[in-house]
Amino acid sequence: MLRKPKWALLGGLILLALCMITRGAMVMASTGSTTVSGTLPLIISDVQVSLTSCSATISWDTDGNANSQVFYGTTTNYGQSVVNSSLVSQHSITITGLCAGTYYYEIESVGTFNGTTLTATYTGSFTIVKLTCTCTSVTSSNNPSTYGQSVTFAAKVTPSAATGTVQFTIDGADFGSPVSLVSGSASSASISTLAVGTHTVTAVYSGDTNYATSTGTLGGGQVVKQALTSTTTSVTSSTDPSVYGQSITFTAKVSPSTATGAIQFMIDSTDFGSPIKLVSGSATTASINTLSVGNHTVTAVYNGHSNDGGRLNVGCLH
Repeated sequence: MLRKPKWALLGGLILLALCMITRGAMVMASTGSTTVSGTLPLIISDVQVSLTSCSATISWDTDGNANSQVFYGTTTNYGQSVVNSSLVSQHSITITGLCAGTYYYEIESVGTFNGTTLTATYTGSFTIVKLTCTCTSVTSSNNPSTYGQSVTFAAKVTPSAATGTVQFTIDGADFGSPVSLVSGSASSASISTLAVGTHTVTAVYSGDTNYATSTGTLGGGQVVKQALTSTTTSVTSSTDPSVYGQSITFTAKVSPSTATGAIQFMIDSTDFGSPIKLVSGSATTASINTLSVGNHTVTAVYNGHSNDGGRLNVGCLH
């Protein structure tokens, strides 16, 4: 038996009487079902219990350095203990291998002050709840999809009796607010702005009082492909014909006007400037006044966009 024998308790009472004369009065306080007791100056305070489904971490402070021991068991006879012999004022002991049910515990901290050994104790209880494991899976309404296409994601948590919420994430960022489960299922809002490529989609189940949390990931990710739209490109000149030394600009128009990306202009097969970003399907060059006398071929090359116009298209002005 790990509890202290009666003769030790008797000795403690004698010591306590001496301490009451020389060091102060017995401290006793009560909070709920727990009791704090000790002899000044050694006091246990700020007791906290952190639980998992099979362990309990008990932490507390003492107002002086002390070693510690936690007795615990399913009755107030305890029967088991964990010891920390370090002399510290901030204590933490973890009890593992617990089963479902209520456990009773007693903290005992012992310190020596000016040659006098003082003991403080704290008693309490906690309840371990064994949660049922869950599995979460994720599906897509359309996979692969094309850029601009609406997609929704659905999570399914089993067992279907699980309640709580699901938080969807896309590429590690929360997508929308947590969605409540209905018969073990939850669906995200639709999204049509995913860029071309592969995206990681997860669903994190919050758990409830009976079911453990779990996370599911969409297998292979959400694959978004280019939406290849046929385009035509035309080129016009601000002045054609022009005279030598006259400033000229060239404008390219890509149809449909929703196309995005850039235009590379070329004069006589040589790049003229850097690519120019389309605005409402149009792009205009800087002016040029150094073209020599004669005919020049002006070309606008639309290379498409990674999301919504992936087909190269060329317009020419002769």
